[in-house]
Amino acid sequence: MIKLRTKRNVVIAGGLGLLRVSSIIAGTIWLVHPWGLAGSHQNMVNVQELGIQIMVPDSVKDIRYTVTTFPLKDGRQETIAGFSTNALTARDPGCSPDNMPLGSLGRVLGQYPSNDPTAAFDYGQLVKQFPSFFIAVGSPQGACSSNSTTQGLASQSRTAFVGALASIQPLN
Repeated sequence: MIKLRTKRNVVIAGGLGLLRVSSIIAGTIWLVHPWGLAGSHQNMVNVQELGIQIMVPDSVKDIRYTVTTFPLKDGRQETIAGFSTNALTARDPGCSPDNMPLGSLGRVLGQYPSNDPTAAFDYGQLVKQFPSFFIAVGSPQGACSSNSTTQGLASQSRTAFVGALASIQPLN
């Protein structure tokens, strides 16, 4: 048990209680409305090749992807989807899904090797482990455009995309 000795500690403890209540309220808003913004709509994106679906906000509802599959050094294969939006690609062809300005998602059969210190480098950061496969995310390797406005849109779109990753579910 923590003993509070000064008024400052009481204020901090009271603030933490308020923070805890605020977190519960925010969590409830998240469960009811994942983006927490009034007027925001959700859009289901099916990524057949990865066997998943993602609920994305309106800001990236025009999301598009390209898919490639390649062998891994352990003999398995990884299927990678690189993501962009129509709006980004229209602003600069360098922001196409081939260049993955929103990042990538990879699917590999089996368990994510979380005890391997190079797993994040080899596969990407684990997003979700399913019974027979895992999904990992990769980050863009650089700016897709030299135009600062397009870079800003790419950054905002990437933030929205990454925020949507928590919604990944297997395809029905």
